[in-house]
Amino acid sequence: MAEEKNISNEQQAKKVTEEAKNVKDQFGGFMTSVSDFIKHVTDLRVGLDKKGTITSVRKNVVLVGSNGWMLLASTFLASIGLDQNSVAVIIGAMLISPLMSPILGIGLSVGINDRSLLVSSLKSFGLAILISLVVSALYFVITPLGETTSEIVARTQPTLLDVLVGLFGGIAGIVAVSRKDQSAAIPGVAIATALMPPLCVAGFGIANGNAEIALGSFYLFLLNSFFIALSTYLIVRALRFPYKEHVDLREKRRATIFISLFVVLIIIPSGNILYELLKTNKQEKLVKNFVQDEFNNENHQSIKWELLESDSTNLLKVYMVGKYISEDSIKIYTNKLVESGISNTTVKLVQMDLPPQDNVAFANEIKLNILKTLEVNQQAQEEKTKDLAALQTKLDSLNSDTAMFIAMQLELKSIYPELSKIAFAKAQQSDFDTTFTAPILMLRWKNGLYNSQKRRNEVRVKEFFKARYKINDLQIVRF
Repeated sequence: MAEEKNISNEQQAKKVTEEAKNVKDQFGGFMTSVSDFIKHVTDLRVGLDKKGTITSVRKNVVLVGSNGWMLLASTFLASIGLDQNSVAVIIGAMLISPLMSPILGIGLSVGINDRSLLVSSLKSFGLAILISLVVSALYFVITPLGETTSEIVARTQPTLLDVLVGLFGGIAGIVAVSRKDQSAAIPGVAIATALMPPLCVAGFGIANGNAEIALGSFYLFLLNSFFIALSTYLIVRALRFPYKEHVDLREKRRATIFISLFVVLIIIPSGNILYELLKTNKQEKLVKNFVQDEFNNENHQSIKWELLESDSTNLLKVYMVGKYISEDSIKIYTNKLVESGISNTTVKLVQMDLPPQDNVAFANEIKLNILKTLEVNQQAQEEKTKDLAALQTKLDSLNSDTAMFIAMQLELKSIYPELSKIAFAKAQQSDFDTTFTAPILMLRWKNGLYNSQKRRNEVRVKEFFKARYKINDLQIVRF
């Protein structure tokens, strides 16, 4: 019995081992299938055209002919869009901008060690920057608007996130360009990387003598441009484009060290700007929570708040209604600010001594005043619309009269060759009781025509106008 039991246990253990092995084999097969699927989906070699890519980039990198005109057009469009705060116009400028080509050329030339392509790309890139800065600066010098719009401000503080925009934009750009069939993603890449707008904002800063705007936006442009070129270089090396080996290994080492140092140097300022931005956002969130907790209750209601920063002490100004808060209590709120994590800031309250039960009525009164203002603005807009419609009607009438006069002179000349000149107008007339408009036709007959013949012709002209133009009260004057 003991031997049979041992044999049974051995069989069960063997069966369990075989089942475990089968599960392991099945799991291994599944993971292999998943791995093969991921490799297939992410394989950049599918549809790759190395020779065609190099030829295409080399061709488009030069700013001549259509590329030059596209650069000028995109610079003007971006400047106008920034000036008018129009996102649609700015996007249009991004789509037609040829700035991406020399940047891809720089990354590709470094990736395949092609000196001639690198020199050509750098020349085109520098020339494009110079032209764009000059054109945009001239535009902002002569424009009647020239205000600092929100679209301009948005491109003056680049952060570490813009590094990622340039990096992934460059990857998408070189991948799209390197396909045998050009990808539809190229316009999207142009919009995402947004190279032209910050360059035009730099032109705005130059035109207005604002170094902070000019340097901030130009740094954003350089940040995007560099990381587009860097990602292009990395993809080109990963796809093993044909590479011209360095004759001197020390030169290759120097190039690698230079690129690495430049990456670090260009990232550091953007990281610092991102840190400051996150710190500001955190502080504003703390202030918002503080105002909400301390000044929105049954006795008080905050209307708005603003944080005024300075080199010495920041000031939190809160506009509020409700029970009046004394100066001593305000000092307590300043101490509470420190407890909330907001240091070096004092509180100033702009108060309206209004009972809490009147808060709703006060808010409703404000809303009513806003609605009245909107109603006045709407009425003014309706009046403008009516005036425009009346002007359009007059314009249409003038166009119609012009067309009628052209047809009239051709017909009268063919019927009455004795005519030397005509004039037609709808004149304002009055008998001192009423004012009316009367059509007047002025005729000049050629010399040698008897008066009796002139009168007969003029009678026929009136009949002609009745039949042809439905004008029954025509007055004829000789001149």
